[in-house]
This record gives sequence, C-alpha cells and structure tokens, in this order.
Amino acid sequence: MNEHLTARYIPLATERTKDAVKDLVPGERRKIDVVNPQDPTDRLITDIWVVEDYEGAHFTYQDGPTGGDAYLGPADQVRIAIEEAPFEE
Repeated sequence: MNEHLTARYIPLATERTKDAVKDLVPGERRKIDVVNPQDPTDRLITDIWVVEDYEGAHFTYQDGPTGGDAYLGPADQVRIAIEEAPFEE
C-alpha cells in the first residue's frame, strides 16, 4: 500500500489535525488540514478516519475535494509523527 506516495495533498500538523488524530477510533470521521505540497497556498479541510484490518489500525484521509482515499500509515506511527511535528499556521 503506497497510495500516500501519490497523494495530491498531505496533512498539516495544525491544532485541528493534532486533535483529530489523537484519539480517533474506527467508525469515526474527523476533519484535518491538508496542503498541496506543490502549491503551499492550496490548503483544504478534509476527512480522516481509521481503518482496522489484519495488519492493525491505519489512518486514511480524503485526498482533496474530489480525490480518492489516501493511505497515511499505521495509526500509532501517525499519532507519534503528528504529535511531535511543529505546529503549522
């Protein structure tokens, strides 16, 4: 699964994003901030959710307003990475 390598948008470590991933559980959707890495002025608010399968829990998010689902990574690793990332404005 390498969908995140081709995602058009990537999550920003904003207060909204940090709060959303901190205790998100399967079956729940929350809003996060994302940015287009090729155009930093292109920012959106989109959905993130947790998918559980035989490999464990993983974060997935909507890749922009009309994009498909983008795989972000194992839930524990994503939580740590976003928590440790400096705040974005």
